[in-house]
Amino acid sequence: MARPVLLTDNASYTRYLKTGTQGNFYLPGRNKTFRYTDNVLVRLIAQQKGDSALEELVRVSKDKSYVKREPLLFMLAVAVNTDNRSVKCAAHSKLSEVCEDTKDLFTFLKHNKNYGHHRKGWGRGLRRAVNNWYNTKDASHLAELVTRYRFFAGWGHRDVFRMAHIAPANEAIALVIKYVVKGIDAIKKGQENASDEIKRIISYLDAVHTVKHSTDDTAIAGLIEKHGLGIEHIPCPLYSSKDVWVSLLEKMSLTDILKYLPALGSRGFLTVASKESPTDEACKLIQSKVLDKVKDASAIETERIGPFAIYIAIKNYMRAFADKSELRGEHRGKGSAKRREHPTPDTKAEPQSKKKKKKKKDDGKEINNEIDNQLATSMSLTFLTDKVEKANQELFEALHNNFRVAVEKTVPSTGKRFLVAVKSTMSALGQTIRGCPALTALEVMAVMTAIIGKNEKHRELGFFTASFHLLNYHVELKDLIQEIGSNAAPIPQLKCDPAAPITWALEKKRPYDVFLIMTDGQEAKGEVSPAVRLKEYREQMNLPDTKMIICGLLSPKMDFADAEGMLDIGGFDTTVPEVIHKFLNGEI
Repeated sequence: MARPVLLTDNASYTRYLKTGTQGNFYLPGRNKTFRYTDNVLVRLIAQQKGDSALEELVRVSKDKSYVKREPLLFMLAVAVNTDNRSVKCAAHSKLSEVCEDTKDLFTFLKHNKNYGHHRKGWGRGLRRAVNNWYNTKDASHLAELVTRYRFFAGWGHRDVFRMAHIAPANEAIALVIKYVVKGIDAIKKGQENASDEIKRIISYLDAVHTVKHSTDDTAIAGLIEKHGLGIEHIPCPLYSSKDVWVSLLEKMSLTDILKYLPALGSRGFLTVASKESPTDEACKLIQSKVLDKVKDASAIETERIGPFAIYIAIKNYMRAFADKSELRGEHRGKGSAKRREHPTPDTKAEPQSKKKKKKKKDDGKEINNEIDNQLATSMSLTFLTDKVEKANQELFEALHNNFRVAVEKTVPSTGKRFLVAVKSTMSALGQTIRGCPALTALEVMAVMTAIIGKNEKHRELGFFTASFHLLNYHVELKDLIQEIGSNAAPIPQLKCDPAAPITWALEKKRPYDVFLIMTDGQEAKGEVSPAVRLKEYREQMNLPDTKMIICGLLSPKMDFADAEGMLDIGGFDTTVPEVIHKFLNGEI
């Protein structure tokens, strides 16, 4: 049976621009599925709404109200390849507004090539638009852009220059283009009487070239400070240089620092001095600069760093202190098939069928022990906490404080009444999730529940399988992990009904505005689908605006959202809390 049409084309288009989906299923992570057929923008153009659709695209880009940027660039490529001349020309004119940097431009060109694969070369309009993208940039800024990202998404600047028949607008732009095509030596010749701007650009490009090829750490650090070079300019071997990091950290954003904490931690640069591990002055400088940035709580709000991004950064930072042998056992189940195929000499290879039969005869103690083991390996790398805290207690505490600040500052309260329902199984407690392999399903459930618990006044937590029962709603993350994990179902194939929480709420006459379902399995519909049960709940409780979100943490595809006000999420990443918030507030 065909699925009902739940969104208008305009609403579907706006949802796609902001999330990358034009329906009721959101796929976190690197979503490589783009609608080349049945595209909502194609329908809008056919309805003579193409110009207004492009204005909406530019508005979303400027407001930064998206959670993923690539869908915007894909839709721009769709508009550029339309047969509607007016829309095509308008799309060409918007290229410089929407493509903010080199990565944006190259991503757009990737989709333009894929979408318009039947076309040969570029038309005059696209060549003019790409020329305009380069020529409208300040030459110094363009020099930074072309050196930060030389290649991306299968494109390089030389490829673009060839396809666009690049024609520089002035001498400074021509110099940057010449550098890309011919190198540093070519632009140095005959520049003795050049203008100050030209000399400044040559000096910058020469610094980039030197950093790329030199091994003198002190000289490179000086060039980084003098010219404001970013980490994208630095070759990977230089990541081991303390002097280079001291210079880089001066202008690094908190987002980048969180990203590179594992690199700093694994090299011992963040370990404070002790009798066992003395620290030199360069390490002290690195630690001081990192602490100053991490303690700047205002940067969390300015850079829109969500709590999950910080939680993942903490976990990755902790992993930097682990031995390979410690990490090997972090997620249980890995390598088990290999051990069965290649048993060690002192291990008797037992048929899998016999193992299963033996387990059934057990009195239950083995299952309980397995749950305890799964909990131990799922609790945020607890075996490393002491080691990491000892290495730099002040930084460790600052990172955890950042998590609390991010919860308060970046996830505003909705004022709605929540029923959070979770379902976890013993076998999946330690499994990493789709879209974010740094986290386990149990951690996501606990962190998401903790965020809602701290921001929403009216919330309840429960566990479901075929039925539903309430759990204690703890405030602390550690307690939530224990509460959810201790209720984990011992049998993976246990019958589950995602509509069970609504059925329970209907029986108990409990009023809720939001049903948030989080599960680590691929659920089957019960006797009554969640969509039908939600409609019954709305009618009987007189709550027509109640919404339902089903998040399958290990599922690449879900098919429950058959009613208005429902959303399926297949996996999890840092964008999901924002998607949920926008969905509940009617922004998507």
